[in-house]
Amino acid sequence: MRNVISHEGIFDFRPHYLKILPVSWRGKKITKDMNKSALTSAFFDRLDAIKLHYDMRLFVEREIR
Repeated sequence: MRNVISHEGIFDFRPHYLKILPVSWRGKKITKDMNKSALTSAFFDRLDAIKLHYDMRLFVEREIR
């Protein structure tokens, strides 16, 4: 999601990422079919960004302990 947001809002998967798709988070699924498509607010909105930040912080805090 960081790459999509940072790079003009377009999903652009490198070959090594295509190998691990699909991935899911909180009921949202990123698939190979999304490659070269635009990110929409219907898929990932501001609240999702806040939730993702929260989940990433929890993950890092757990891994550090």
